Amino acid sequence: MSSAQLAARMSISRQSLEALEVREVAGTATFEALRRAADALDCDLVYALVPRRESLDAAVAAQAHRVAERLVQRAGHTMALEEQHVRARETENQIAVVTRRLLAEWPRDLWDDIANPTPRQRGANGDVA
Repeated sequence: MSSAQLAARMSISRQSLEALEVREVAGTATFEALRRAADALDCDLVYALVPRRESLDAAVAAQAHRVAERLVQRAGHTMALEEQHVRARETENQIAVVTRRLLAEWPRDLWDDIANPTPRQRGANGDVA
């Protein structure tokens, strides 16, 4: 189908279709305009978010691991300042434990900055709730 034919099926000018194509490439085309183009082509417009990792679960697990690393490393730094060193193997074990706990208890908050909890997230004794 030529651009003139598609423009006619969409009831727009060829120049408007060309402008739509430019906006599509730039990522600024509206869904309505794309839906109209799809209808004119007898197609369905499909919009999807696809995880970059193996699955959404893998993305959540990776984020939990990153947050756990920040939390455990921060605690390890404090202990090192007090001359209480932790073995690397124990640090990895703690990261694994914290990762599992985050996934079980805080899966919705993983993208919040839980490595720096707000006063609302702290318990009465100052620990993260």
